[in-house]
Amino acid sequence: MTPTYTHCLVLVADGARADLFERLLGSGQLPNIKTHVVDRGCYRRALTVFPSTTGPAHIPFVCGLHPGTANVPGYRWL
Repeated sequence: MTPTYTHCLVLVADGARADLFERLLGSGQLPNIKTHVVDRGCYRRALTVFPSTTGPAHIPFVCGLHPGTANVPGYRWL
């Protein structure tokens, strides 16, 4: 039976390369992230949008919307 979750934590390591993060995680150099995030939940790679600057990139991670359609002031790019 698949567990049902009532909470979600989105951990964004802004500027971190996925391959390096996964290598550090696999080698045991990120024990707290492994114990409290990966082992108790899951880890998935996320894709960014263009432009991949911090502000516009965070809205798609959390909302699943392109920054131009999210209607968040300051996050609208042409």
